[in-house]
Amino acid sequence: MFAAKRDREDRRRDEPKRRERAATHHSLKQADPNALQLIKIIGEGSEGSCELHQRIGDGKLVVCKKAHIIRKNMIQGNTPREVKILRDTLRPHDRIINLISYTFDKKCDELHTYYDYCAGGDLQSYLYPDTGSSEAFIWHVFRQMAEALAYLHTGYARSDPNKSGKMPHSWRPVVHCDSKPDNIFLRTPRSAENLTPDIVLGDFGLAVIGGDKDGTEAACYQPPEFPYNTPAGDVWALGALIHRMGHGEVPVEFKMPKRYRGDDLDWLTDPCSKRVKPLPFCYSEALSRNMLDCLKLRADERVGAYDLLRHIRRDDLGRG
Repeated sequence: MFAAKRDREDRRRDEPKRRERAATHHSLKQADPNALQLIKIIGEGSEGSCELHQRIGDGKLVVCKKAHIIRKNMIQGNTPREVKILRDTLRPHDRIINLISYTFDKKCDELHTYYDYCAGGDLQSYLYPDTGSSEAFIWHVFRQMAEALAYLHTGYARSDPNKSGKMPHSWRPVVHCDSKPDNIFLRTPRSAENLTPDIVLGDFGLAVIGGDKDGTEAACYQPPEFPYNTPAGDVWALGALIHRMGHGEVPVEFKMPKRYRGDDLDWLTDPCSKRVKPLPFCYSEALSRNMLDCLKLRADERVGAYDLLRHIRRDDLGRG
C-alpha cells in the first residue's frame, strides 16, 4: 500500500516534465524541417559567436556564425561583402567553406551566416608550441591550401576544362586576408585511420575582391607589405603557416628592440620584425624551398598561388 502511494506521488511529481517533453516532441514534429535546434556554442569573442545547430528535417549539422558588421565597407548595397563573395563571386569548391544561407539585420548590422559543419575543428587545435608537425601532414595542408588560394586568386579549379592556370577573362581575384590556422578547418577529425582529412578555408569576413589598402591579417601572419591586401599577402600567410607547422613558431621576432620607436603592434607590423628560417634538417629540402618561396620579403618576388600549387604537386609526388 505504501509502495503504491509512493508510485502515485512520483508520477504526480513527474507529470509536468512528461508534459514538457511531449509538447517539445510535438512542436518538433510540426516545425519547419529546415528549422534549426541549438546544440552548443562553439566559441565566443568580441566580434561575435559561433554555434552548432542541427537541422530538424534531416539531422544535418550546421554552424551559425553571428557577427557584427563593424565597418561600412564590409557591406555592398544591402548585402554583406562576405555573402556576396561566397554566394555570387565564387562557385562551390572542395577547399572553400560552403555557405548554406544567411540573415542580415541592417538596423543593428548583425549578420548570421550558416555553413557546413567541419567535424575535425580548426587547424589551430592540431598545432603545438615549439613542436613541428609530421612532414606528410605539412605537405597535405600545404597542397590543399594552395588549391584554395589558386582558386581564389586565379579562378583555377581542377574540375575546370581550362588546365592552363590562366585567369578566366571575367575573374576578379579574391584576397582572403585572414588565412590563419583558426580559419582553416578539417572536414573530419584526424585519426590513426585518417591522418590527412580534407582541408577547408573558411571565415571570409575580411575578404576583399581585387585588393585594397586596408590590412587586416592577424599580426603573426601579416606580410611585410602590410597594410596592403594583395594575393601575395595570402601566399605569405600560407608560408607563415608552414613555418609554424615546421618550427613550432611563426616567422616573427616578437621581442621588440629597446631602441625601437613605437609600441608592440607597430613592431609586429614592421617588416623588420620578420624572421624567416629554413625548415629544420628533419624536413625535406623541397618542403623548405617551397615554404621560402612564399616568404620572400618583396611581394613581387613571391611565388604566385597557381605556380606554388604546380611546384607542390611536382615535389610532393616526387617524394614517393
